[in-house]
Amino acid sequence: MPAVDYRMPGGLSFEELTEVLQVLMTSPKAIGLEITIFNPSL
Repeated sequence: MPAVDYRMPGGLSFEELTEVLQVLMTSPKAIGLEITIFNPSL
């Protein structure tokens, strides 16, 4: 995917990602997870 490269300033911090994942993974419907980076400038 051409818009995936590396972490950019202003993105999610580790703490923000942890908080989001804790909420999402409490759902019994959560069976998998994929994390990637999206660089909108590409």
